[in-house]
Amino acid sequence: MIKKYLIFTLCLCMSFTLAAQTETYRLTDFFGGDGTVRLEGKSASLDISIPLSSVTDINSAQLRLEVMSSQALIKKRSQLYVRFNNATIGQVAFDPDRPSLVSEIEIPNTLWRAGFNTLTLAVSQHYAEQCVDGSAPELWSEINAYTSTLKIDASTAETRFMLDELSGFFNPGIGGQRGVQLYTAREADSELKQQALPIVAQALALRNQYQPLIIESDTFDDGYLLPQLDETENSEWNEQNIARYERSAWYLTAKPKQPVHVLVGTVEALSPVLSDEVMNQIDGAFLKAQRTPAFITDNKVIVPASYRLIVSGTTQSEVLEAAKALAIMDDAINPISQVTVLSQTQMDADTLQRNRVLTPDNRYFFQQLGASTSQFRGEGSFKVSAGRTSTFAKCSNSNG
Repeated sequence: MIKKYLIFTLCLCMSFTLAAQTETYRLTDFFGGDGTVRLEGKSASLDISIPLSSVTDINSAQLRLEVMSSQALIKKRSQLYVRFNNATIGQVAFDPDRPSLVSEIEIPNTLWRAGFNTLTLAVSQHYAEQCVDGSAPELWSEINAYTSTLKIDASTAETRFMLDELSGFFNPGIGGQRGVQLYTAREADSELKQQALPIVAQALALRNQYQPLIIESDTFDDGYLLPQLDETENSEWNEQNIARYERSAWYLTAKPKQPVHVLVGTVEALSPVLSDEVMNQIDGAFLKAQRTPAFITDNKVIVPASYRLIVSGTTQSEVLEAAKALAIMDDAINPISQVTVLSQTQMDADTLQRNRVLTPDNRYFFQQLGASTSQFRGEGSFKVSAGRTSTFAKCSNSNG
């Protein structure tokens, strides 16, 4: 397909999508308890798990706590200790003359780790120097978890994009995507819209682990419009700049919180937005994770860098096979940038959606999950073999 371009008079200066993003979270966003946390007695503590996406770098994090304490607590011996992943990052002294206080604590970047991080709020409370009744009613303090906040400045780790990192982008933790754009050719086949696109959407939503994922669909044209550049020696549309522009994701709309987008379609349909090198790699059901470069001229970002996932094939049926593979594959075992799916079994779309995904409040028989029916009577240990797998059960009577 011949790629067409025209000179366009509007300068498209989109923001760099991989730049740092600042978000503020309430502490109640991370646990299902009440908005007010009451810590009673001589000592008490609360652990809050804060998830972090594996592809996210923390640039700065500030914890802001709003606390109310009993006026019976004495100075110096009564304190609120703040720990993060078992490291103490702050000590807040209770003062009977200031029962209401606000404290801001910086969380060191080096303490963050991918997965769940533990924020611990612990108190040591005393109303006397000695002989304190640990259950005295005046030993209490309250943390307003609804108005207490965690302000985080984070950015996407600018590493080479591989398939095993896909789950890190679509992750329920801080830095995970909450929306994704699916791009197809303007004249997309109805089979792709009705079968492949829903499976791709489901595959990404499952990686988000019950966090809502907003799915949007968009199209691109056969040709592109070259934006007008500043009239300088380095900002002219020569062959080199046109080639750099074609390698970028020039078709994107500005989505600063969506670093990953998805291209879905046959190699012919995607040819306007893929390089010849990538098109030559598509020989069957095809998945590829790719980092697209930014198009920058005179220190101005015309097209931002992005991460994109390509779901393609030489035919519509191969595109559907690639979408099915994306739905069930384990990202962790694919530390590579692309996969060609050679064969698949038990990959019927209806079977995947009906038998591989359990729906809450429904009743399932083991036979529906692929396990044959077996009966055990009497006492002792029983062993049932089926091929190379074995099922063990130990039964006993009601008296034993």
